[in-house]
Amino acid sequence: MTKPVPSFSYSLFLTKATALMLPSVRWQEPKVTSDSDSDSDSDSSAEFDEDNKVASAEVDEEEMHFKSRCEKCKTAQQSSEYEKITPSKISKWSFQIQLKGKGTYECSATGLVFEVSEQALVRYSVLSWFQFSEFLPDSWRPAGSIWNVDVVNKDPSVLQFIHFPHSLCLAEPEHELSFSVLHVKDRHANIESTVDFTASHVKWRVSSLSPVGLIIPSSLQVKHHALVLIYKERIKSKKKISIFHVFLASNDGSEIQAIDEQVLSSHKILIKMYKSAACRLGEKFHCLTSKPKGQIEPPKLEFVNKLLASKGFFEVRFGELPPFELFLKDSDCDEPLWSATIREEDLKFKKKPIVKPRRRFLPFKKTQVANTRLEGKLQRIRSEYVQRVSISVIKGLLDDLWQQKVFSTEDKDTVMNHKIKADQARCLIDMVMGKGERASQIMIDSMKERDPELCNTLGLISSPSLK
Repeated sequence: MTKPVPSFSYSLFLTKATALMLPSVRWQEPKVTSDSDSDSDSDSSAEFDEDNKVASAEVDEEEMHFKSRCEKCKTAQQSSEYEKITPSKISKWSFQIQLKGKGTYECSATGLVFEVSEQALVRYSVLSWFQFSEFLPDSWRPAGSIWNVDVVNKDPSVLQFIHFPHSLCLAEPEHELSFSVLHVKDRHANIESTVDFTASHVKWRVSSLSPVGLIIPSSLQVKHHALVLIYKERIKSKKKISIFHVFLASNDGSEIQAIDEQVLSSHKILIKMYKSAACRLGEKFHCLTSKPKGQIEPPKLEFVNKLLASKGFFEVRFGELPPFELFLKDSDCDEPLWSATIREEDLKFKKKPIVKPRRRFLPFKKTQVANTRLEGKLQRIRSEYVQRVSISVIKGLLDDLWQQKVFSTEDKDTVMNHKIKADQARCLIDMVMGKGERASQIMIDSMKERDPELCNTLGLISSPSLK
């Protein structure tokens, strides 16, 4: 049996434009925190990022760390066994970390643990499970995020083991509980075994570096460390109407990313509510109630950790002023699993001029399903692209991405700072995938124009979904 993997602080870097909530997982009555203390939503606008249609209340630009803590399965036990390293952020979902020598290190932002045989620069990003839905059989389902990990300028063998955070609560473990990983290599996928698991992590021996995600058999009945994500719909009305979208999600980055992409595809402007949101959910139906009584649709919502094209949510409407109390309950029990109070100060945001989004996202229907898979297409061509793309094309792609405001000057420098062409190509495609479907579409279109022969070899030109 291997040494226990320590608990982790599962966090992301939050900035004004790209804040994404991974809330504090504490097993107590959630406390409401105010996002700001200025004018109300009825006569002001939340800050709005042109390239991110999720409006967000202004937050501190410093790093915000959200710890995962569950007293039932003891994932909160602190340990100083491994050295914690703060990574550099490449993009919203991509990071890199410098490991100074042989040893075991924990990323303070994501909870990933790396065991290396020598000094290494490791780059990694959270991916969306939906990109790889065609590779995951129905007999398996996700149990944590799916990651893309790479070692820069060194043989991948220097990275010996990776400990992946999982989303399961093991307070009542299945007798035969076991984790595996889905390992996607080029256009094929294998299901591989793992070495060991603890209350918070699963240890995997690195066989090669390409997308890998934790899975468990679909037949297992488990409970998840889960999140309740609340978004307030911004409406132009003088009436005192408040509308909230309430999502149920497992506590992993891939799930949060999928919901974020779904929100981006909506034609509505949704303001993220930064509130403590933790609970422990089984895969069954749950109901949401409120005080005062609001209009809630649907009456019940199933929490499932499956790959779905669109995630269901509760829509809650109030025709009066706050405070509003929300209660999430098991359909078989009246005892609340989670509750929160939304007060008037939670709906106040600093006045900012709103920037109208470009009409580039469609409602999440069949068209959106095809678009969401663009990142998956980039992932599947990644190896051949890295080998075949020329330096001149890389520079051209960078120029196009910069002109389309997908990349900043700093992003361009990050790619070109690599001295080896293959590392530049890896960095470029990983950063684009981390920025979402719009960035992926722009890169694919640019590749078609700049190197149609390569696109034909990679199978991009003949794909009807990309025309």
